[in-house]
Amino acid sequence: MAWLGLDKIFLGVDLTAEQQRSNAADAQLQVLNQGLVDKGVWTQEEADQAAQAIARGNASTGANDVVGSVDQAFGEGLTQGEKNITSGISDTIARLIGDVWKAIP
Repeated sequence: MAWLGLDKIFLGVDLTAEQQRSNAADAQLQVLNQGLVDKGVWTQEEADQAAQAIARGNASTGANDVVGSVDQAFGEGLTQGEKNITSGISDTIARLIGDVWKAIP
């Protein structure tokens, strides 16, 4: 879904800017981790494991694709809302039909 700038209006946040901030924070963390390797505090393997942990965390929270994760949640909400509405309508119709059948002697 392309938000076309409407994300600020409907969500109160600029999703593209949030993605850029997330990417910048990840890049800064990579630089800091590489500094630990350069100083001999971490091995390259430890830095690689940290990078993998960050990638897993980003994937689980949606930080690697802010717009995509919001789109997915939006779609899930629409689907759940549709189910709630159709279920309510079906229950009402079933109740009305049941009442009619009960009224027939």
